[in-house]
Amino acid sequence: MTIAGPNGILDPGTMTVDIMSTLPVNAFVEAVTADMVAMPADAMGGMSADMMSAMQPAAMSGMDADMMSAMPADAMGGMGPQHMEAMPATAMGGMDADMMSAMPPVAMTGMDADMMANMPADAMGGMDADMMSACPPDAMAGAYGDMMAAMPPGALEGMDMSMITSIPLEAVESVDWASVPPEAMDAGFAAFQDGMASGMSPADAFEAAGQAADPYMPTDMGDMTADMMSTMPADAMGGMNADMMKEMPPEAMGGMDADMMGNMPPHAMEGMDADMMSAMPATAMGGMDAPMMANMPADAMGGMDAGMMANMPADAMGGMDADMMTAMPADAMGGMDADMMTAMPADAMGGMDADMMTAMPAGAMGGMDADMMAACPADAMGGMDAGMMANMSTECTDAMSPAQMANMPADAMGGMDDGGMGALGGALADPIQDAPGPMDATADAALTAMDAGAISGSSPAAGMDTAADAAAAVEDVAEDAPAVEDDPTAGMA
Repeated sequence: MTIAGPNGILDPGTMTVDIMSTLPVNAFVEAVTADMVAMPADAMGGMSADMMSAMQPAAMSGMDADMMSAMPADAMGGMGPQHMEAMPATAMGGMDADMMSAMPPVAMTGMDADMMANMPADAMGGMDADMMSACPPDAMAGAYGDMMAAMPPGALEGMDMSMITSIPLEAVESVDWASVPPEAMDAGFAAFQDGMASGMSPADAFEAAGQAADPYMPTDMGDMTADMMSTMPADAMGGMNADMMKEMPPEAMGGMDADMMGNMPPHAMEGMDADMMSAMPATAMGGMDAPMMANMPADAMGGMDAGMMANMPADAMGGMDADMMTAMPADAMGGMDADMMTAMPADAMGGMDADMMTAMPAGAMGGMDADMMAACPADAMGGMDAGMMANMSTECTDAMSPAQMANMPADAMGGMDDGGMGALGGALADPIQDAPGPMDATADAALTAMDAGAISGSSPAAGMDTAADAAAAVEDVAEDAPAVEDDPTAGMA
């Protein structure tokens, strides 16, 4: 049992809606599958978006359709790609249109065909173009006729031919393709749309779409160069897919710009690698968004640098995860800011290390929260300094663990409002307190000096300085005193 209540760990089997609604937002940070399996379905009615966002993604594997059905629609606003990936396909049976419409588009990157097949048809009424665009093409293999018929026309505009060709043929005929503006789709769609309108079978229309060559794309993507890329209209990138990206020489990415990136389907990013990222102009990152980041292979982040980070929209960080962070060069963190930190999923902090922390601007720490601190490896705190601590919220410092405190450089404590004593007290607190033991002379002198300072009206900082001087004086006396050997017979008759 790892669900944290206001007064300790809770038994998930006794959870109710009322109890759930009173829990802190980080109650599910360490939840596991067994906790969710043991929880009554109707208790999920007390869930919120903030609690969902902070939930350990792996815990979603304990969810079922009844639990999802009991959850308030707006709680889905806390869903991320990792939550979706961990959720059993059958749990999608509890979804409805309001829940889907509340879900961030980036969460759809975690969908697969089985999940799509288990989703009620009317739930598609909550989809929009951004959500469809973020959906992996393979997931569309789970679509069926009633579902496609229920999809809002606007949502269809988020699809490209790689997605359309993944839809089972029997489901394709359920869509009014003529209602989709041709300019909203990629180059092959016009041929597909004409084929369907002229009475072609879906299979023949797909073939016609595949034969509709984009005049801007080389026959072999391996022949692409930076010059060719730079002359390509931005909207032509809407026809790219992961296989095409994989075939393209890394240096061709030197012709990319932000508008071209912004037009690329999120799933095309699966074809990126570190060399391609390194070759791309920093400003091109301005076209990135969270679904694109979520589709990027983790090792591709090895091509990032500080300039690329600085050019990336803050909300694109919503697609990051711990593996991607681990793969990123430390100096790339120099492009981070507070808004980017705020947009990043808490569990992505699990990929941080001390060098990455050292490279991060102090101001970026203003975007940290308690959940992010809880996910941060203890040794990463070795990269902290006083400026970074000064920018961190009290909520964040209060969440620090003993191990994190132990790894933090001593001079970093100077950046805390209370000199670090508040966080130190929380981090070093013993959860089980026995009767107090005798105080040694050093501690006694320090506390006496602090009390005297408080009585005389000096500031806490001055009192702490006096306490330190008093403690040092006692230690000096102890060092100068003659050594006294222990008498093993002392106290014996």
